[in-house]
Amino acid sequence: MARKWIDVAALAPRLNRDANTENDWTAVIQKAVDDLIGSGPAFDPEAPVGPPLGGTLYFRPGVYWIREPIRLMRFLPVPGGRWGEHQYEPFSIELVGEAGAEGFVGHASAIKAMGKFTGGPAIIIQGGQGVRLRNLVSPGVKIRGPLVKSA
Repeated sequence: MARKWIDVAALAPRLNRDANTENDWTAVIQKAVDDLIGSGPAFDPEAPVGPPLGGTLYFRPGVYWIREPIRLMRFLPVPGGRWGEHQYEPFSIELVGEAGAEGFVGHASAIKAMGKFTGGPAIIIQGGQGVRLRNLVSPGVKIRGPLVKSA
């Protein structure tokens, strides 16, 4: 079976990816991640889970503002365990953006913190095997791609 491919911007076409407009992409990105790795929302014992499909999450050029870290984790109930008992399961996923010119966010794919969420990680990975991040920048931090300085 072919790995799934999701275009984040297509999931919320009304949200702007402009660097000057703080539209909250957190829930859109997190749902796409959960769909790709077959996980329900983290720490929700009633959440439905599916098979670990894996795949690629594509970020068109622009700024994707988030209010909290994006969690890459497959969190499943323990078979035969007590209610609410969970464990992390292996998964793979690729997050891919567009590379921009050095120091210029306008034509790159960037994830940027908004509101009170500053100083922490933009992406948290737990239990991942074969997780790849390509051409995604977080202003002030080089992930894989151009270095973008904070404004």
